[in-house]
Amino acid sequence: MPVGDRQIKPNIPNIFKIFAFMSPYILIGFFLLLSIFNFNLKGIIYIMGVCILIGVVTAFNNTIYKGSLEACNFFGDALNDIPCFSSGLYMYTFMYLFMAMINSNILNIPLLILLLSMFFADATIRSSVKCTDYNGIIFGGIIGLFIGVSWYIIFANSAPHLLYFD
Repeated sequence: MPVGDRQIKPNIPNIFKIFAFMSPYILIGFFLLLSIFNFNLKGIIYIMGVCILIGVVTAFNNTIYKGSLEACNFFGDALNDIPCFSSGLYMYTFMYLFMAMINSNILNIPLLILLLSMFFADATIRSSVKCTDYNGIIFGGIIGLFIGVSWYIIFANSAPHLLYFD
């Protein structure tokens, strides 16, 4: 909110900003390490879907939408962050796991709540520090939902043993 010539910035503690900017990398790393520890390809399949998500989000950032917002990330790179990658990642992860849970009749409600909470916390922090806007968050979330469902369907029909909660 502008006050005279000054702009009042929201007072978000740095620990929450660090959480918002590191969480996507931690989530991806978790699935990779889980795959290595369990000696299976489930985490690799998940990460392949993340690579598709990155490609789609980058394509929209570079060709379809030329936003003027500068994105913030942990490494300090400036990008157009509409659609927002982290929003897409949380929704991709949510749908990819949720669809498998429904199919196997094993619902891990705390995990789903955690992922949704991370989505909303990330969205709140990124929008308040002007890394993206609500259009970027919603657009990123929709892309993530679509890719999560699509990636799940591909593997449910071809190699269900490579899905979580098979």
